[in-house]
Amino acid sequence: MKNYELNEYEAALVFDMSPTLLRWMTVNGVVDKTKLSFEERNEIYYYDKEELHRLNLKMAGKWPKSSKGKRPNIPEGIKREIKHEARNACPACNKSYGEIAHIDSVAATHCNHPKNLIFLCPDHHTEYDNALIPKSIDRDEVITLKNSLKIFQRQLWKIQGNTINTYLSGLNSAKSLLAVHNVVKKVVPESEYRDTLEKIAKSTEKASGKIINRINFGSASFLNREVTKYIDQNKENLCPLCHGLGSTDFYDPCPVCLGDGEVKPGTRHQIDLSPFELVECRLCDGVGVYENMDCPACNSEGKVSQFFDDCHDWSMHDLVDCKLCNGEGLHESHDCPACDGEGKVTKHFADNHDWSMHDLVDCKLCNGEGLHESYDCPACDGEGKVTKHFADNHDWSMHDLVDCKLCNGEGLHESYDCPACDGEGKVTKHFADNHDWSMHDLVDCKLCNGEGLHENYDCPACDGERKVTKHFADNHDWSAYEHVMCQLCKGEGRYHAEKCEPCHGEGKVTREFNYEHDWHQYQ
Repeated sequence: MKNYELNEYEAALVFDMSPTLLRWMTVNGVVDKTKLSFEERNEIYYYDKEELHRLNLKMAGKWPKSSKGKRPNIPEGIKREIKHEARNACPACNKSYGEIAHIDSVAATHCNHPKNLIFLCPDHHTEYDNALIPKSIDRDEVITLKNSLKIFQRQLWKIQGNTINTYLSGLNSAKSLLAVHNVVKKVVPESEYRDTLEKIAKSTEKASGKIINRINFGSASFLNREVTKYIDQNKENLCPLCHGLGSTDFYDPCPVCLGDGEVKPGTRHQIDLSPFELVECRLCDGVGVYENMDCPACNSEGKVSQFFDDCHDWSMHDLVDCKLCNGEGLHESHDCPACDGEGKVTKHFADNHDWSMHDLVDCKLCNGEGLHESYDCPACDGEGKVTKHFADNHDWSMHDLVDCKLCNGEGLHESYDCPACDGEGKVTKHFADNHDWSMHDLVDCKLCNGEGLHENYDCPACDGERKVTKHFADNHDWSAYEHVMCQLCKGEGRYHAEKCEPCHGEGKVTREFNYEHDWHQYQ
């Protein structure tokens, strides 16, 4: 028989899923399409803790593939959850557009649990996912961003659910908010942060009967002193795991008191702490490093909870032969892209990886011919085949032909073949989108300052036209026109009593002339 004892705000704090998402899951099933059962009392939803625990474990595991046999789709309710968590902006750069990114690769995990998802702009998403691109964001930073956003959301859920019911609970909530402020401030407006802190202060006043000094409440040093003082004076209901601090070196927030620091009166000595005891990670033997990388089981901590140790499928980390290269490490004469040339992959990867992504299919651009516009096809490098993964994910529209922006499709620019499209009038969409068209803008010639004359002659840099392209101006070696001493007359202007021929009696020549002229003919 189900026991609907956990209200939606307590459930949100226990399982790190918002009350809104939990309600959505009562109408829309996830993973195995099973809908979450509930009981409504006074417009509040109540859930069975054991049922939620089982669903949470399913969501944290492997999700079934889509009906088309592809990687599992992210449900709309979870998409909205992740976007709302980040305020529809990238927490790394605050760009107001983005997409859902997997913290641990969906190809390897098939997991769409909210804890494995974060909202990132396309640039940071691409950098994070693509090992071949230099990164400005790494896994540690992504996890820090995700955890900080979750901690901020937790304080909002506490306020909404009126769960701040002691002075210590309010202090720890404010302390948590201050700790993540600098991390989340790119997406959480300062006004929202201040408003949230004010609501925590009001809830703390209501729960404790104390008058809260707002300036002190925004000071980390004050909050830490008050927490210490409270702990020293109130032992009876302190959480037996975090001892009133709301977190431990390993757990943040504390899983027993959910970050409050205290437990319900009379329950302190009834709480079983054995599931939260820390034991050495079996995979890395407590070192935190496995196969020269951060241990994937304990996230480099070296420790896991007893509960995790009991429930985790440790066999998922066993190494097995890579199915693509049959353990050889080579595929198509190159390092195998599935195992990076190692020949081995984890059992979890082998069981969950979409191996069909490596199947070869006809290139869509050249229809398998290997030639496009009489040249080697740029999409398949003339092979005629690409992997299914490439075919499914490549932006084929980048090869579409569009009018050249410089000549407006005419093929002529300044009465000559257009230098951008080589007189064709067309360029690929990729070229059009990425080419620096400003390089063709005309600017004053630096040598003649836009006059067209240099030393009373047509300017040799711009041929007397006064203008050059920005590309020419930026890349031309202007030092070639600097004057240096004539090597024949040594700057005298005369050679063997005659006017020096190379420098025309000036005693100087340009640096370019000096480099290119055959001085040996005078020896």
